[in-house]
Amino acid sequence: MGECRSTAGKCGTESSWHLQRARRTGFLSRPAVGSGLGCRRNPDQTSAGSSEISAATLAVGTGDFKRAKKGTGGMRVVVVGGTGLIGSRLVVALGDQGHEVVAASRRSDVNTLTGEGLAEAVDGADVVVDVTNSPSFEADSVLAFFEASTSNLLEAELGAGVGHHVVLSIVGTERLSEGGYFRGKIVQENIVMESPLPYTIVRATQFFEFIGGIAERATQANAIHLPPVLFQPIAADEVVAFLARTSVGPPVNGVVEVAGPRPHRLDELVREYLDARGDPRQVVTDPKARYSGARLSEHTLLPGADATLGVTRFEDWPGLRPASS
Repeated sequence: MGECRSTAGKCGTESSWHLQRARRTGFLSRPAVGSGLGCRRNPDQTSAGSSEISAATLAVGTGDFKRAKKGTGGMRVVVVGGTGLIGSRLVVALGDQGHEVVAASRRSDVNTLTGEGLAEAVDGADVVVDVTNSPSFEADSVLAFFEASTSNLLEAELGAGVGHHVVLSIVGTERLSEGGYFRGKIVQENIVMESPLPYTIVRATQFFEFIGGIAERATQANAIHLPPVLFQPIAADEVVAFLARTSVGPPVNGVVEVAGPRPHRLDELVREYLDARGDPRQVVTDPKARYSGARLSEHTLLPGADATLGVTRFEDWPGLRPASS
């Protein structure tokens, strides 16, 4: 995957950089990704010709970064949100590659919302990977979480001299600003881009593991209303593999994308998922249905042409059917 560079300038290291820059650029009140993303692809492009994740993806490199201080020959990586679906698997993947990994979460007395425990958690880290998520999906709560959590985390990393900040985001975020959750992710991305820290924003498509959640959020009475748009979901393990490689590589100072092997119709795939699990709910194809509050066009959820593609097909995903089947 080629390197892309953001044109967003690196601001000074004053303690209030995140709020000062936010107010000057206006992104807290105007939820849109700024022009700093010089590497954005055409949203109407499909992913033909994109690179694929192979079995060698987890053979992660170390780039030109300083080594961890405990003589392991690897790097010291702090995974914030390290006990969740992606975080817990990423901790294992990086540890298997010989890196010193710290899983930081509220279970280990690290609270990104208040800042509690952050300075201690990131001390001595070469890389910090942020895979945290808002505990609430209410629009104002999501916005407040990502603004405070991201700002606190980056402030701690600046103090610790961290060399690479990696954050997990969502493909199409900049095209989904009607949805409250996505407005929060836009704010998160912009705070990262405006910070003085070298960074990489990893945008992934929807996980196979979250298809059931998509159905739940689209349920009205006993029917699930979904638009017949294209999306390109991916297995969580392949997102982990991509994150493992990216986090110990050089900062991109821009956005990279990872997606599943091929596009599907959103309504059709959810219908297939429900059928495979014996769920009797009906999926109603509704072109006007929204996705987490946002209107969708045919290509809103698709990655750009330079996205890295996974290889696991939805029909081959082990989680598709109940374990007893």
